[in-house]
Formats: sequence, C-alpha cells, structure tokens
Amino acid sequence: MDKIKEIGRKLSTQDNLATAHPMYTVQQRRDVYGMDPEWSDEIVWIWDHDVVAESEEDLDKFLKEKSLTLEDAEDSGFLVRTGKFSYWEFVQAFFTLDAAEAFVLAQAHNLREPRVYVESGHRNPEWKLLRRFLKEYSEDK
Repeated sequence: MDKIKEIGRKLSTQDNLATAHPMYTVQQRRDVYGMDPEWSDEIVWIWDHDVVAESEEDLDKFLKEKSLTLEDAEDSGFLVRTGKFSYWEFVQAFFTLDAAEAFVLAQAHNLREPRVYVESGHRNPEWKLLRRFLKEYSEDK
C-alpha cells in the first residue's frame, strides 16, 4: 500500500507538462519499408534485406566500399531503392513521469529509439477517477 500512496503523492507534485490528467506513455519508433519511392518523403537503399543508405552520400560510400557502380548494384538484384514510412508505436502507459523514464532506462535494449510522450486523459472518466482516488488515498489523515 505504500507504493500506491507514493504514486498518489507523485500525482500531486509532479510536472504535468501542461496536460490535463496526464498519461505518460512510452513509445518506440517503427519504420516500414517497401513504399513507392515516388510517394514517400524518405528514401532508403536496401542491400540483401539490410538498410545500407539513407542518403545519396551514404549510398556513394556504400558503393565505393563494395567496389560497385550504381548500375551494377541494381542489376545484381541485391540493391533496392524504396520508400520508408516511420511512426511512433505505443508500448506502455504510466501514471508518473518517473515510472515512464525508469521503464525506458530498464528496457532501452528492447526498444527502438524510445521516448516518453504525454497524452491527456481529460475525456476519460475512468482515468480521471483513478487519478483522483490515488491522490486522495495518499493524503495523510
């Protein structure tokens, strides 16, 4: 029960980051490849299933290391120019910023470019009720 009281105390004292009824979420970056390059903002080059270049400079360096011309690399069937789309995937939600940051530190090796992001539970009556309960429970009477 001490841990529940501690959560309630943190809810009353932490920085809400200018957000009503904050819900601290951990997210990780996800990349999707295989988009039509003509319709993509980001272009990458993939060599045998691995991204080897995300810019023209990277591609030139890679081709030089392989002693290949762009034409030879494309003709080999191993080099593919493709579009990339990135988005932030939800991983976990927390009541406190401290808990979210601790999760990132403990799980960083399992996450790709993790970040802590704050969402609002303003229109979520269950979230608001739980936050109010935790705050009231932690008050010494």
